[in-house]
This record gives sequence, C-alpha cells and structure tokens, in this order.
Amino acid sequence: MFWHDTDYHFFDYKYNIPGYDHQDYDGPGRWIYLIGTLVLITVLLILFRNATKKQVKVYLIVVAIAMPVLEFSKVAWESYWDITTDRGFNVEGILPLYTCSLFMYCAIAAVFLKGKAQRYPLAWLSTIGIVGGMSNVLFIQGLRWYPFWTFGAFHSMTFHAVMVFTGLFIIT
Repeated sequence: MFWHDTDYHFFDYKYNIPGYDHQDYDGPGRWIYLIGTLVLITVLLILFRNATKKQVKVYLIVVAIAMPVLEFSKVAWESYWDITTDRGFNVEGILPLYTCSLFMYCAIAAVFLKGKAQRYPLAWLSTIGIVGGMSNVLFIQGLRWYPFWTFGAFHSMTFHAVMVFTGLFIIT
C-alpha cells in the first residue's frame, strides 16, 4: 500500500514483505513520485541554468562519490538479506554491471578524464541519464518488487531521478 499501514519496515527485503504484489506500481505512489520528480528536476534545472563549468565539475564529483555509496549500500543490504534468509550469497549483485550502474562508473570517469577523453563518459552520462533514467522514472521498476516506503524503492527512485537530472544538467 502507498500509505504505511502494513506490516513491514523501511529496510525489509522483498521476500519478507507478505502480500505485496506490486500494488504500488499502479497506485498513487508511482504518480506522486513521477510528478514530484519531474517538478523537482525542472526547478533544479531552472535554478542551475547558469552554472559554470567549475560548478558542473563539482556536481559531477558529488555524483561520482554519492552514487557508488548508494549502490554499495544497496548491494550490502541485499547481500545481508540473502544470507540471513538462507537464500545464499547474491553473486550477481556484487559487481553491478547493468545499464544504470554503468552511469556511476561513467560519472567517476568524467571526473578524472580530461579533454577529448572526457567527452565519452559525458556523452554516456547525458544519453543514458536522460533516456535510461527517464524510462525508469516513467515506469519505476523498483515498485514491482518493493512497496513505496522501502529502501529498495527509495534506492531505485533516487538513482534514476539523479540520472535524469545529471543528463539534462550536462547538456544545458
């Protein structure tokens, strides 16, 4: 349920949430997230429309630090639940190599590379940030597995909203 009236906690794992069958995916939580994210990104882009190259560089440094921390916390959280619920060790989750996680690797590369070499990760950040991030903002897959008020949904929603903002911030 969108409102927190159920028997689960913020850090509960998807297999420990009884009766959740992706109700929030089509519920009001998805629409509140979608509208709120689009409004927030629009406001932030207006506020930072005159950002200098130095300010963009500082933002990329923050993203290059914050995104791996967020991803590591998700991997540690999933691994903890997989081990403690006797599901074994989640080998696939240790080294994130899916499209959206490549975003954080490109953010790190964009911070350290210079000149022409820097344009490649910046192009990836803007392209996959806008296209990939926006597709998940519109059709938030985290809500298929986790209720709105859980860490799994929070991670997915935050990660993809940052992707969209970063992509648009780089090209504006």
